[in-house]
Amino acid sequence: MPSASILTGFRAYQTIAQLLLDPLSTSRDITNRYGNFTGISLSALKQRPPTFHVVGSIYAEAVLKNYDTFRNGGIIVKGYRNSTHNHLRQGYFSANGAEYEHYIKLFGPLFRKKLVEEVYPVIAEIVTDQMDRWPTGEVINIIPRVNTLMKHLASQGMFKDPDIIRGIRAADMVEQHGRLSGASIAGLIAAKYGRPPFSRLHRQAKATYDAIIEWGKTRDGLEPRSDVLSTIANATDEFGRPASADRIAGYGWTMLGASYDTSTSILTWLLVFISTHPEVARKLHEEVRDYQRISPSDISAIMNLPYLDGVIKEALRLVPPAPIQRRKTHADAELVGRPIPVGSQILISAWMTNRDPDLYPDPDRFIPERWGSISRSPYQWLTFSAGPRRCLGIWFALAFLKTIIASVMARWRPEIPDGSKVSMKVAVTVRPGREVPIILNKPDGNYRASRLTGNVHRYLRISELYRS
Repeated sequence: MPSASILTGFRAYQTIAQLLLDPLSTSRDITNRYGNFTGISLSALKQRPPTFHVVGSIYAEAVLKNYDTFRNGGIIVKGYRNSTHNHLRQGYFSANGAEYEHYIKLFGPLFRKKLVEEVYPVIAEIVTDQMDRWPTGEVINIIPRVNTLMKHLASQGMFKDPDIIRGIRAADMVEQHGRLSGASIAGLIAAKYGRPPFSRLHRQAKATYDAIIEWGKTRDGLEPRSDVLSTIANATDEFGRPASADRIAGYGWTMLGASYDTSTSILTWLLVFISTHPEVARKLHEEVRDYQRISPSDISAIMNLPYLDGVIKEALRLVPPAPIQRRKTHADAELVGRPIPVGSQILISAWMTNRDPDLYPDPDRFIPERWGSISRSPYQWLTFSAGPRRCLGIWFALAFLKTIIASVMARWRPEIPDGSKVSMKVAVTVRPGREVPIILNKPDGNYRASRLTGNVHRYLRISELYRS
């Protein structure tokens, strides 16, 4: 085994700062310069345990299979002690040990493929209803349209909301709080040193907490396991006690945010890929153009379309919702023969694992056709994480994504106007900027590659993909 690179001193501090500022470019740079296993030691800072940046299915499998040793550490930055912000942070993605084992047993049955099939008519109806409101032939910012659609799908499809107004309000509050507390230096400073009432982040945390508690009250008296929110609000905790307000708010935050936020981002990136790859758009339209004649109850007609499946998988490969997946060692451990001290941070780069040239030739190019002849394990295609803690909502996510893209491509020819600025940033998920302008043209067959500006070229290498 080749020796591991261990960064120390100024280089280590510089690398950590760069990971906070620009995790995607920094992850690529670390991999290219130092290899697939890199330690970053800030030992001068109170003898802090090192951070390890790892790339590749071997390391991903070793970490993600052993979830008792390599534990979750939460998905947003920590605030000051006992802050409302911290209570929101303590949800499903921060749970470990007995708490996690308890809730996975409660939630697991609610996310089975069979349950998704049962609510699919509702999913199809919501997509049709929302898209009937989208204008044809004019420039629109697609992000808020997709965002609204996904919130309705989450509220009615996953949570079976009897009060959609409070459900959508809770989703809006979670979104605003997530934006303010994303993995950034600004978010870190605001969470740690800001104090209410002067801190916008902590004011938003309080408003979000209250909105989730009000949303939870819509399930008063319902049996646990009726739906996700009923389970959060009414099931006892791992000690047999009624769920506390903090538990409801924390689990409500993570489950609600995960149900729509990541899908909003990946749907936007799918439309970017389709608008910049005319041959992909043409093939996809040919496959789904009869979608509107399909029975709304026939989920298999959408889920089994091969080219649509390849388009979705390729977009998720290039833009995984969680590009850097963080774990923390609960005890001294070994990782593929390398000693890992207790308390170490493990950064699994899905961004670079999904670009392994041995698994994906020409890895930076968007090539949906590759999925017609390959099959990859979840550890080689780190989209929904992998192992025992793989994303619960995978079947909902795929049903949402495939139904929406099939409907868009059956109705329209999406086009981003030439010269449009498209930006990418990481704030919990891989997000587009505030605006992605799109024209939903009639499906006239006039497919062409949109020319974009903005920092999207730094991350997706779209300029290389214009070659015919």
